[in-house]
Amino acid sequence: MSIKSTSEMEKYIRGLDEKLKSVAEKDGIYKPIGFYFAESTPQNYPGDFCYSDGEYYYYGAIGDRGEKTINKTSTLFEVAYYIFEFQTSVMAFRYEDKHRIPGQPRRSIAFPKKLELMAIIGEEYKIRAEREIKDILKENPYVDDIPLQRPRQKAANEPTYKLEINEYYYNDGLFSIELINNTIKSFTPNDWEFMTLSTNIPIKGSSFIQVGSPDAKTDYKMTVEIGFPKSKGVELYRYYTDNKEEVLQIFKDYYLKQEIPNYKKWKNVTKELKNRRTRRFL
Repeated sequence: MSIKSTSEMEKYIRGLDEKLKSVAEKDGIYKPIGFYFAESTPQNYPGDFCYSDGEYYYYGAIGDRGEKTINKTSTLFEVAYYIFEFQTSVMAFRYEDKHRIPGQPRRSIAFPKKLELMAIIGEEYKIRAEREIKDILKENPYVDDIPLQRPRQKAANEPTYKLEINEYYYNDGLFSIELINNTIKSFTPNDWEFMTLSTNIPIKGSSFIQVGSPDAKTDYKMTVEIGFPKSKGVELYRYYTDNKEEVLQIFKDYYLKQEIPNYKKWKNVTKELKNRRTRRFL
């Protein structure tokens, strides 16, 4: 099979995207392709790219820390699947946000929608995604998202919290550590998921902590961030980890003890906010 040029590859992939667009726009969940059809991203900003050299296809990403990963393949399907796997995940969780059922696992709504979207561009895409989802659920089964009341009355000087999970909000008193724990446990690679815990009274100067699910841009580690409001914006520190228990402890300390992690060992990424194009949260 002949290898298409970069422009031919882009035309083919955008043709598949048009099929998705016509359906996804009706649900109000369409996400345009965020890939650059070139050998890198503009000025090497964090993001995804793909190209052809006439002999092979290449697809990869530049992470938040500037690291570049590139994969090589002789089949256009691999490139297209890499692109649409992420795109349909985003759209599927947007669909879940619009059709959220309190107490029901988010992925139990998003995963079927993802397969539906994949089937639009080709049965082979659906079959591949279905196999991957089965593997994910084998390792990380659905967990009920049950919001529980906090077991005590809040004192007048205690902070009031708000929990955001994929743009779905829980006000203080309508969520618990159990929900936070279930959310962290449900994080799987390349699923478009995030969680933010914010407070009206800064905790040692901090107004929120947040975590994003692992993906290729973060070396398949979760991204944990803590923010400090300043007069001209937010001062932001970032930490990467694959330890879910560690992330849970950070959230427990923040929520139950009003304690913050030792962020001084984390990376100050405040300057990146102006150019941040690919992060899912903040």
